[in-house]
Amino acid sequence: MHDKNMTTHALPTRRRGKPVAVVKQGSAAVPIDKGDVRGSIRFTIAFYRNGQRERRTFATLDAARDEARMAALNSGHPHYYHAAVPTKSQRSDA
Repeated sequence: MHDKNMTTHALPTRRRGKPVAVVKQGSAAVPIDKGDVRGSIRFTIAFYRNGQRERRTFATLDAARDEARMAALNSGHPHYYHAAVPTKSQRSDA
């Protein structure tokens, strides 16, 4: 015999929802999500660089938009995003 009173229902999962903004440059799009971290509002961007997923958080939406724009612009050119100092053989004046 089956007792229906013993059945527990799963709690509803937290829905992610839509991003606050999406920064698009060409075919690349970087979503900006809004979250609450210890009582403070934080804005998070997530993107792929060099085959690895990166997430960064910001206190203001403007700062998150600026960084998302840079990430979207350089998604096809990851070496431009964090430019390293060129070596002697890479410089044109060498």
